[in-house]
Amino acid sequence: MLATILWAFYSWMLSRPGTSTERQWPWAEFLIAQVMVGLLWTGFFDGFEIATGHAFIELNWWTASLILFVAISPSLIAYRCWGLGVSGAGPTVAAFCC
Repeated sequence: MLATILWAFYSWMLSRPGTSTERQWPWAEFLIAQVMVGLLWTGFFDGFEIATGHAFIELNWWTASLILFVAISPSLIAYRCWGLGVSGAGPTVAAFCC
C-alpha cells in the first residue's frame, strides 16, 4: 500500500514541476533514493533467507551480469521513460497505465 502511495506521489510530482521545467526538477535524486531504499529492503530480506538456509545464491559471471541488467534497465531507464511520459501526457493519461 505504501509503495502505491509513493508511486502516486512520484507521478504527481512529475506532473507539477511548478515554475521550473522537468529538466530542472531533481528527478535523479528522488530516483536514487527509491532505488537505495529498495536495495536495502531487498538486501535485508535476502540476507534473512540466506541466514536461515532457505536460499542459496551462486555468484558467477552470469548471475552478476543479470543483476547488472536488472539494476540498469528497469530501475533507471524505465523510470526515466515513465517520468518523460507523465510530464508529456499528464497524470490523467498516465493513470490508465498503472
